Amino acid sequence: MTIPTKNLLEWAVFGLSTILILAVIAVLGMEVFATGDAPPQLRVETGTSIPGEQELLLPVSITNIGDRVAEQVQLSFTVVRANSGQEEFTLTIDLLPRMMSQEYLLQLHPDGGTVERVEWRIGGVQSS
Repeated sequence: MTIPTKNLLEWAVFGLSTILILAVIAVLGMEVFATGDAPPQLRVETGTSIPGEQELLLPVSITNIGDRVAEQVQLSFTVVRANSGQEEFTLTIDLLPRMMSQEYLLQLHPDGGTVERVEWRIGGVQSS
């Protein structure tokens, strides 16, 4: 019984795939050891209101700057308007990975005037 010999192309593919697999293992290992254990920290930013056809849209960006995943995030927004007092909104985010951001649009009543300020508070966060 003779053992078949490999040609140069087979050795090149074998060497390249071995290097790639070792690189993936190294990156994942560095990620495991470099990640801290800080709880989720949320940063909320609101943009300028955008007039729509039948509503006023307020862009909201939520970023998790902590080291752990945020789950079941409950945010309450109070939008203070120039003419109509304030509007209340509740937003629930199922999953917000670490160092990730998600964008949302709050739909405001069109007749309330300009947005004077937006207040927000965290109702609850679970982490894993």
